[in-house]
Amino acid sequence: MRRLLITLVLIAAALPAQTAFPDPAIKKMVADISSDRIGASVKTLAGFETRGNYSDPNQKTRGIGAARRWIFAQFHGYSSRLEVTYDIEKKGATEITSVVAVLPGTAEPEKRIIVGAHYDSINLRAKGDKAAEAPAPGADDDASGTAVVLELARVMSQYHFRKTIVFVAFAGEELGYVGSTRYASRAKANHEQIEAVFNNDIVGSDVTGEASTGTGIALNDIGGADDDTGGSGETGNRLRVYSPEPADSPSRRLAHYIKDAAQRYVPTLQIELILRSDRYTRGGDQIPFQQNGFTAVRLTSASENLISQHTTADTPDRVSPTFTANVARVNGAAIAGLAGAVPK
Repeated sequence: MRRLLITLVLIAAALPAQTAFPDPAIKKMVADISSDRIGASVKTLAGFETRGNYSDPNQKTRGIGAARRWIFAQFHGYSSRLEVTYDIEKKGATEITSVVAVLPGTAEPEKRIIVGAHYDSINLRAKGDKAAEAPAPGADDDASGTAVVLELARVMSQYHFRKTIVFVAFAGEELGYVGSTRYASRAKANHEQIEAVFNNDIVGSDVTGEASTGTGIALNDIGGADDDTGGSGETGNRLRVYSPEPADSPSRRLAHYIKDAAQRYVPTLQIELILRSDRYTRGGDQIPFQQNGFTAVRLTSASENLISQHTTADTPDRVSPTFTANVARVNGAAIAGLAGAVPK
């Protein structure tokens, strides 16, 4: 009998996730995610003209200060259960300020799931004294990811979970992961039980076409739209999940869990598992968490466009609210499963 039970458990574990029935609570939560709200958030964030880390934070409707105050107000307005704070790191005379919203767990609050994105932007073509205030709308990089985090906070704060969920809009990513490095290193020092980190960075585009710099050099050749697309450049409706070696690493297992959640709750979205920490020669806010021993992955659209990235051309018209909403749904389904959604 013991051997039979073990065999049955192994068989059940081997079954593909899509054969399991969706959790009704998670299915309803995923359905609550609004593409219209995500599109509006992207437009609002891009409308600050720049979210550059060195822009004047005291401007009322422009710059990184206005952006972070708006993000704080959004988090704060979603639910009284969200504990919203600023997390400030000094870099010279500049304050690199992340915005954090914590949804406490009901049964195991010490265990945490983090979903984040960076809200700062940059214009690498701007030079000289005016570079700090140069237009940098950053719609796809990374207003799209920030919009995902905001929408997840809005929806998920209406539900209860056994474990704590932390929603973070990181600052300083464009300066070398300043905000996420502060958060991850402090979490390690405090022995926090962070079970998973979802970093959403450049998750807004589903435009298909030849991935090219316009110079005759394919982006594949310079580490942009990396990973072979069969030469067609068609990358629409595909989300990449990056996770580091080894093959049995916790981050790699998290990536597989995300793909299973997509198959169950958002089957129209194609998930590609990319077997490394990030794109060639590049990185994101998941890196400091991985370096500090936490399980972390990066989610990125397969349609990343280096031509407009870090320029004035990274505008909301390049972001698909429908695609971005599906990215949010995949995040939400996987996070809810890990955090233990409590039926209403």
